[in-house]
Amino acid sequence: MRTISAALAILVGSAAGVAADERPGIRPGMGLAAVEAALKGTCKEYVVTGDSDRFVSCRFDGRDNGAVVAATISPKDRTYFVSWREPAQGDAASYARQIAAGLGFAGPGEDCKLYDYPMLCWSGGDGTVLYSAEQDAQGRYVNYLINEAIEQADTAE
Repeated sequence: MRTISAALAILVGSAAGVAADERPGIRPGMGLAAVEAALKGTCKEYVVTGDSDRFVSCRFDGRDNGAVVAATISPKDRTYFVSWREPAQGDAASYARQIAAGLGFAGPGEDCKLYDYPMLCWSGGDGTVLYSAEQDAQGRYVNYLINEAIEQADTAE
């Protein structure tokens, strides 16, 4: 898998809480126009950068420890990486299971690692994997929706 550290760099900074029905509002497979339609009206700051892969960042308010969503869109106009961070309380595993159920993933999740961090993960029928149950330095819960099949198909050189 190609390094997606550029997408992670977008995550510096953040904004306000994302309502449960807006989590995250975008999914792998969506094009830039659909991502913009889903996010732009709810973002205080909406930024798109990049020439080949496009990087989208949405800050929901100006707080340093608030909610933020970021996505990477392939040169073929398909999202393959979505990350969002939001303030939340309670047990990380319970939070992860709630997020998974809200996004339509079934089951209790499996133990896995992403970037060497232990997480819970769920696999979807379209190849998308939800990784959850991580907290960042600001105490926000971090979630990832990643579709490696889209990334590999759309970014192969």
